[in-house]
Amino acid sequence: MTLTMALLLTPLVVAAAVTATRAPARRGRHRAAPAPERPTVAPRTGR
Repeated sequence: MTLTMALLLTPLVVAAAVTATRAPARRGRHRAAPAPERPTVAPRTGR
């Protein structure tokens, strides 16, 4: 029983740890990217 519980819970714990460490980086990149892109795209098309 203990082995099966460990085998079932280990992937969940690993996935939670990975998402917890990666989520802030992804959110930061997505928030930072659109803001500079929008002003730079408009002048390029205007030129």
